Formats: sequence, structure tokens, C-alpha cells
Amino acid sequence: LTGTPIQNNLDEFYALLSFVVPDLLGSASVFKRVYSDPITCSRDRDATPDDKELGLSRARELSSKVAPFVLRRTADLLTKHLP
Repeated sequence: LTGTPIQNNLDEFYALLSFVVPDLLGSASVFKRVYSDPITCSRDRDATPDDKELGLSRARELSSKVAPFVLRRTADLLTKHLP
């Protein structure tokens, strides 16, 4: 998966990864319960310290799980090769 199709939208992220690597993230309901809800909740301004800790943990776990399938290039790298 390459490009920048997602900007902070976990539903779109799930849809794209499920298309590229079916079954990697489980069903939509499992993904929502395990990753999407805790990550989203942790970013709310009223999130408790426990919410924030769980969200960060799940975000790291998700990132690690999908890393082999997502090519991420930073702006620093791209500016060297693009006009």
C-alpha cells in the first residue's frame, strides 16, 4: 500500500488494509473494538490517563502489525526527489 489515501481515518485505513491483506486485521467489528475505539477515545480531550495509555498501546500494536504492508515516505525524503 503506497500513497497518502488516509488522513487520520481508521475506518478508511481498515478498508484499505483489508483489501490489500484480507484477514490481517480481523473483522470490521473486531478492528473497531480492539483498535479504532481505544485509539479514537485516547485522542479525545477528556480522555483519562488509562484511556491514553490504552490508545497509545493499541496504536503501536497496530502500527507494528501493518508495517510490512505500508510504505511510508517522509516529506524530507520526497522533497529531494520531487520538484
